[in-house]
Amino acid sequence: MTTINRRSFISVGVAGSSLAFPFARAIAQTQSLSDVGRGMFSAPLPKIFRAREIVTLDPKRPAAKAIAVANGRILSVGEFDEVRKALGDQPFTIDEIFANQVIVPGFIAQHDHPVLSALTMSSEILSIEDWVLPRGAIPAVKNKPDFMTRLAEAVKARTDPNELVLTWGYHPQFFGPITGADLDSISKTQPIISWARSCHEMVLNSAALERAGITPKVFDGFSASAKEQTVLKEGRFWEQGFFALLPHVAPMVANRDRFRAGLELTRDFMHAKGVTIGCEPGGILSKPVQDAVNEVFASSDMPFRWIIRRRRQKHCRGE
Repeated sequence: MTTINRRSFISVGVAGSSLAFPFARAIAQTQSLSDVGRGMFSAPLPKIFRAREIVTLDPKRPAAKAIAVANGRILSVGEFDEVRKALGDQPFTIDEIFANQVIVPGFIAQHDHPVLSALTMSSEILSIEDWVLPRGAIPAVKNKPDFMTRLAEAVKARTDPNELVLTWGYHPQFFGPITGADLDSISKTQPIISWARSCHEMVLNSAALERAGITPKVFDGFSASAKEQTVLKEGRFWEQGFFALLPHVAPMVANRDRFRAGLELTRDFMHAKGVTIGCEPGGILSKPVQDAVNEVFASSDMPFRWIIRRRRQKHCRGE
């Protein structure tokens, strides 16, 4: 058994290594004397987790049964007796929480947009597939009538007649086109926006168009390509039309409370699915929006690492 280094999930064969104790291992992996000092005074007891199987991704030894962890670092992986021996005389605890489960390396989400997911996940999700979220499971939409029925129920459940009802997930290739007239058949007074599954199209009912201030005069100010990708009488905006619409609907769609709740849901959803590092590849152009994302994704209690990638790699958490 060997020691885990910073670049790999496991290695095997460390019995007899000079790095038998957690503090010695911490020194080997540290980058500064400050790290060493913290290790001297705050390193917790190692904990050995037993598992039905540990997938190591090491071709020389693809599976193991136990893993020792201390202070957020993997110390060793192998059979239980090997891991225990590698700790030498160092006291440790044993945790059986994964005794009947399989442990795999953490997943890397290399291309994610928390802004989009925060807005979609905090909406009324009526999509073509089931969504299993921390708040519960949302079954897939079966067809357009099912979508209309469930959206009508969501509108009816609102106590504020002026509250925007934003739904995400409708797919016209599966269920046929949807227009503002369809949404008006549910309510002409409650603002309703249907955000397509692609995230590149929105359909607004008449109340939402009025709230957003979208008039023929505003439409006349769209670029030629935005006009080509808008059908104003149907309340449909896609691609360039969608991007021309965004500044007008952003205050409705992205209010602070809704946005933060969506960011927290995105964080918890990714963590629950085993993500240990994620990356925003770019696309946030507004500092206030970035600040709002950082409030959640750069918080000290963020359960996994999050990177923002620009020309140079910048880390939200100072990694």
